[in-house]
Amino acid sequence: MKNKFWIFYIINKSIAENNGEFVNDVYAFTNDIELAENFINTRNMEIFYAKYVKLNKSEYNDLIRHYMTCELEWFKGTTKNKKYKIKPIKVALTRKEKMRIQSMASLTLHEEIYKYVWKNIFPFKFEYIKALKVLLYLDLQKYITDGEELESHSIYSNDLAIIIGNIRELFIDSEELE
Repeated sequence: MKNKFWIFYIINKSIAENNGEFVNDVYAFTNDIELAENFINTRNMEIFYAKYVKLNKSEYNDLIRHYMTCELEWFKGTTKNKKYKIKPIKVALTRKEKMRIQSMASLTLHEEIYKYVWKNIFPFKFEYIKALKVLLYLDLQKYITDGEELESHSIYSNDLAIIIGNIRELFIDSEELE
């Protein structure tokens, strides 16, 4: 029995090279129609060629063996809308893209922000402490310095900004994604 797959090939040489890929090589694949449609709707399809194929078990095993990191998965993350409200996002990414984004989000939250955290904010005037609370600074400080549980708020990375910042040319105009 054969299963239906959507296989996406990157066909733009300069964009492929900029993203560490090979032109005309498999960039992404899935057998899930919803993932395939999301990929098509969010990607700059001028740089991809999509092919719909039926694969048997052996052909699928070969595809996985050679292109495991190209399989599409859902990435669920967060972003901020134009009013700076946190909102969830769900976008189809390859395993390779997903690992890259998670790595960048972790680096941003746990290393980059850490450079700007003071251990003791209480020498500041009350209005500054109040402003820092609004920015979730005390939660971040507690998270970084003690490793304690965050209080009622959470610190979110702007995953969409990280995605766009890392693989912008593979996507449609970022304004359309928000």
